[in-house]
Amino acid sequence: MTSSEDAVSGAIGGVLLIALVLIGAAIVGTFVTSQPLPEKIPKVQFSVKDVDTNGDGIGDELVLEHEGGESLKKSAFRVRVGSTLLTPGDPNCTIRDGIDEVNRWSMGDRIIITGQPGMESVGLVYTEGSGGTLLRSVYSPGGFDYVFPAPDPDEVVDVPAPYPTAGPFGDLAWQFPSTGDPQPTFAPIDKNLRVFVAATDHTMAVPANVTKVFDCGIDGDGDDLREIIDAIAEAQGGVVELSDGNFRGSGQITLGASNTTLIGQGSLSTTLEITSKGGSNYL
Repeated sequence: MTSSEDAVSGAIGGVLLIALVLIGAAIVGTFVTSQPLPEKIPKVQFSVKDVDTNGDGIGDELVLEHEGGESLKKSAFRVRVGSTLLTPGDPNCTIRDGIDEVNRWSMGDRIIITGQPGMESVGLVYTEGSGGTLLRSVYSPGGFDYVFPAPDPDEVVDVPAPYPTAGPFGDLAWQFPSTGDPQPTFAPIDKNLRVFVAATDHTMAVPANVTKVFDCGIDGDGDDLREIIDAIAEAQGGVVELSDGNFRGSGQITLGASNTTLIGQGSLSTTLEITSKGGSNYL
């Protein structure tokens, strides 16, 4: 074989090799592209609370609050409560943005579920794509206890029940915030209102910006504490100033067994401001 024939044979071999590589790549590409693409599964974080809306101590609403992750349109998922699958948009499973019903569950929105008391497990099932995928499940033995939210420093919660009228009593400790119960307080009307409460024989000057004065007679019949409560009710979100030679401190007001002495805990100031705006001075 001549050198020219050897060259032609080598070229043909190279072409055949390239052709085989291309055919192999095409076969692999066809196989890969024929496979279904992996489904994108959304990630969602949510909390579950069992809410007592009737005040009877029994939870009658499950509330799922969206706390992070992707938003979901209501047709893309179901809520599994126990062994029951609920469809968002049904009367007993609604998505709400505040008080309005919406069609998409996003950050801060809540799913309100009724008619499912005493449930111990709640799950979110993603239904788009092939079949259903459990995104997240929450299990709580004994049910989901609803915890009343801590007071917002910039808000005043509504009065949860009629405030008891002060009457004859012995030792009375008036401590706020109370533990485990909704905070008894008053809806704000005028946060600039200032009320001054003092013993009848006080010698302190009434502050110039005070809008109402209550003189408490320290006579042992409970009127002093009742007048303080009246003053707080009068302020309704404003400021109550208690000024009395026997009063010391902040945080707790205690009326002794003789009903004649106001005692506080904290600083040694003789003037105290009690605000109904939350935080350490929560009313």
